[in-house]
Amino acid sequence: MIPSLISVQSNLCEVLPGGIHETTLPEVEEFFAFNPRRKLLFGGLVVGVEALSMAGCRKLYINGSFVTSKIEPGDFDVAWDPDGVNIKILNPVLIDSAPPRL
Repeated sequence: MIPSLISVQSNLCEVLPGGIHETTLPEVEEFFAFNPRRKLLFGGLVVGVEALSMAGCRKLYINGSFVTSKIEPGDFDVAWDPDGVNIKILNPVLIDSAPPRL
């Protein structure tokens, strides 16, 4: 479940409270894909999640401005757990850690 966003002094928009919040893609869509820009980003997120899932990924972590109240986030940040992932069938773009993707 996605908790309510909170205000923090160092941010201009509301953010998730600290911690790991277990959720589902439909919940992420309902909570964060509330305008055309966010829907476009969410569509890209789904493509990546599907590719990771087909390769055996069972956990990923979404962060960045997409999981805030920012109206027009630039992108989304994702980290994924490599446990059980068959790297050989994963799209190489998802394992590219060359700058600036460190």
